[in-house]
Order: sequence, then structure tokens, then C-alpha cells
Amino acid sequence: MAAPARNLTLDLLKVLLALMVVGLHAGLLTDSAPELGQLLVQGLFRIAVPSFFIANGYYFAAWLTRGKPISKWLLRILVLYAVWMVIYAPLYLRAFWKSGDTLDLLTDLVFGYRHLWYLPAMLLAGLLLHMLRGASVKRIAALSSVLFVCGLLLQNSWRFAAEAPGLAALPADLYRNGLFFGLPFFAAGYCLARADALATLARGYWAALALAGVVLMLLESDMDYRLLPPGMGLDLQLGLPAASIGLFMWANQSLAKTSTDLWSRLSAAIYFIHPLCLTVLLGVHHFKSTVLTALGVAMSLLCSVVLLRVNQRWPVFL
Repeated sequence: MAAPARNLTLDLLKVLLALMVVGLHAGLLTDSAPELGQLLVQGLFRIAVPSFFIANGYYFAAWLTRGKPISKWLLRILVLYAVWMVIYAPLYLRAFWKSGDTLDLLTDLVFGYRHLWYLPAMLLAGLLLHMLRGASVKRIAALSSVLFVCGLLLQNSWRFAAEAPGLAALPADLYRNGLFFGLPFFAAGYCLARADALATLARGYWAALALAGVVLMLLESDMDYRLLPPGMGLDLQLGLPAASIGLFMWANQSLAKTSTDLWSRLSAAIYFIHPLCLTVLLGVHHFKSTVLTALGVAMSLLCSVVLLRVNQRWPVFL
């Protein structure tokens, strides 16, 4: 029996987005061209994770439509989270050993170590969306929009409450989580899958929406470069919904097909393994950010190929 056709454009886009995450964490061009690096690292590359949430939410809708039990989906996310938290345990346990900060350790365990925050955020988003599955698309979209704005206000509290500068140091986990980040974008994908009228819109419309969102993100990134302390970035941006929704739907309407899920699994492998690769590289030498990005991409790709083979035998990593 032939494997079901997959959207090749969307799968290749996932690989590109995963590589963007590597560039974001390594700080591409922030050493040699700071302003351009700002536009990439604190601008364009921020589109990656929301797009992943949208894609997962889109297919989550199909999962529920087919009547599959939510428990099976939850178990898969929990297993992924447990496996990768064990793999990264030496890093966050070493940090705990040095600092003795129990709160930091508990935060890592609950919200996820660094990039692994994506998994508990998606878990919570899926649970909440499952509870809301009987609601209309309009109500889910409205609730998600309100939550996104709340997260945006929490993150940008320094802009609206200059008299309370302590708010500017809010921990990222207070807004970069399943409620204020995961659910809005995960629900966006879910609503896109359920809103049949949107599927009839021309592909050019989605491209224009994505372009408008990216332009807004770049403008906001440039403003942040001038107003924020050096190196400080913002996870939530005004242009993110338009950019990520437009990009996903543009790719989703592509007619290019493939029978393999190799590219999709490769994107997941790159996302999960790249911080370990960057840590190893920085342990060898303090590379400048652009060189670190190039080496990080190369090492992540090599390790991902190995990880794909390992996952064929023990399918718990991807």
C-alpha cells in the first residue's frame, strides 16, 4: 500500500524553519553586522516556532475529526518531553549544581529546558483546545486573540509601565508558555483547518499576508534594537500572527507532494538536537556567532541524520 501523499513544500519549510532556530540561538551575523543580525535573530527568525505551533494545531484538528483519543496524542508529547529532558539533564543539572537555585531547576522541569519549552506548551494548548472543541471557530479565535494580546502586554510591560521597571524583568516563562504563546498559535492552526471558507482564498493572498507580517516584524525588530538593551529580544511580536499564518497557509496550499515524511522528521531532529551541538561547539572554542551558526547548522544536520537512524529502531526521539 502506497504511503499517503504529504505536502512537500510544507515539509521543506519546516526544515528551513528549524535551521532558522539554529541561527536564532547561535546569533547569526550579530557579531559582524549587528543591525542585520538584529533583523534576523530578533525579527525574521522569530517566525519559526509560531509556524510550528500552527502546523501542529492544523493537524490536531484532523486528529480530533477522525475521533482519535486525545490520550494517545498526549502520551506521544509526554514521551518526547521525558526523553529529551533526560538527554539534556546533564546541562540543567550542572547549572543547578553550580548555583544551587532550586527554583530554576523546578522551572526547567515544569516549563522545559530552553527550547524544550515548546513541548509542555503544546501539551497545554492541546488540552485546552480539546476542552474547547465544541466551541465555534469564531469564539476560539477570539479567545486566542485575547490571550495573545495578554502575553504581548506581559512581555512588553516595560513599554506601558515605565514607572515600574521591575516588570521589564518578567521571566519569559510567564508569557512564553502554553497559555499565552502556545494556545494562540496552536488554535490558529486548528481554526484554519475548520474554517472551510479560508481554504478557498488564493495562495497569493496568503503570500501577501505573510509579507505584510514580516515587514511589521522587521520594523518592530528595528525599533527594539534602538530601545532595548543589547542582546535583549522579544518572543511575541505584533506581526507574528500575520507572518506565520500567511506563511503556513501559502505552503499548505502547494500542490507539490511527496510520499516520505523524511523532511518533516529531519526538521524535528534539527530542532531537538541543535542546542546540544551548540553547547559542544562552545565547549571546544568560543566561536563568534556567525561561525558558530555555520558550524552549528553543519553539526546539527550530521547529528540529525544519525538521530533519524536511531529513531527508526527506537521511535521515541521524534
